[in-house]
Amino acid sequence: MFHVPTLIANSRIGGSAIPDRTNRSRRPSAPPSVNVGNNPFGVAATRTAVWVTNANNDTVTRIDAATNETTDTVDVGTPHEVVATATVVWVANFDDGTVMRIDPAPR
Repeated sequence: MFHVPTLIANSRIGGSAIPDRTNRSRRPSAPPSVNVGNNPFGVAATRTAVWVTNANNDTVTRIDAATNETTDTVDVGTPHEVVATATVVWVANFDDGTVMRIDPAPR
């Protein structure tokens, strides 16, 4: 692991950036991970949910953005890409050449 220094501005030396060496002992924590289906491929996010396509399970997983918990798994064709808004989720299925509309409301 390596340390990337944080840069701070110092007006006493003409506003140039100098490394901030005060946080050397802090290490960034790992981001949370969430188990989804097999072969996750496409990801789309809104303010309330993250949608992940699972190509080998023929499903789309909904993750609550506030809790990082899986809240729903929807059966679809063989999903590839996903696009999400607050009012609709669209999934492209590459084996059968279709798109599927999903209601984004939690179930």
